[in-house]
Amino acid sequence: MEICERLGDTAGQAKCLIQLAWLLWDQEQLEAAEEATARAISLLPGTGEQYQVCRSQIILGNIYQFKGEIENAVHHFEAALEIAFSFDWHHELFSIHLSLVALAFGERRFDDANVHAERAKLYVVDNAYNLGHAMKMQVLVWCEQDRFEEAKSEVLRATEVFKKLGFSRGMETCGELLELIQIRLDCLVVLGQLREFLRVMQLPARIDLPFYTQGTE
Repeated sequence: MEICERLGDTAGQAKCLIQLAWLLWDQEQLEAAEEATARAISLLPGTGEQYQVCRSQIILGNIYQFKGEIENAVHHFEAALEIAFSFDWHHELFSIHLSLVALAFGERRFDDANVHAERAKLYVVDNAYNLGHAMKMQVLVWCEQDRFEEAKSEVLRATEVFKKLGFSRGMETCGELLELIQIRLDCLVVLGQLREFLRVMQLPARIDLPFYTQGTE
């Protein structure tokens, strides 16, 4: 960045600042990451650097999501989506939609999370790893919606994706998800049995009190 500054290369400085912002965000130094991104944006020219602008918007979305400032996060993610869609940048579109899955999931807006998960899958192209990751995210959403059969089918498909890649950790995660789904299913069965037991054993609607005639104690 110092070399770029000496050369008067503002676009080069901006690229370095964006990379620095990613590193700072990864270390959870959010204020420093936000400051670096703001500096980068101020250095970028009006045209010709849309890719770097898009990356800047994605970083700001991640920062504000981490800080719990959801409206700001959505604003920046949508700005990044608009740029990425204009240039048909599949990798960025996939990444942004996956971030929006996590954001909607955290807000318990599961329908929105499903929409973004489906859109993320549209942009994996031939990247099997990204496809498997998007499928895992959707499984978590479906589990929260009690859509267990769909979740199980998706986990099995994700397992096949990771198996072809030879990605053992992904296969292990899928195995853990299947266990989670089975536990949730077992809990639903037990809950149903408990409700039936309470229905059968419920107390009478009223309790008859002893009748006392006048003058008796």
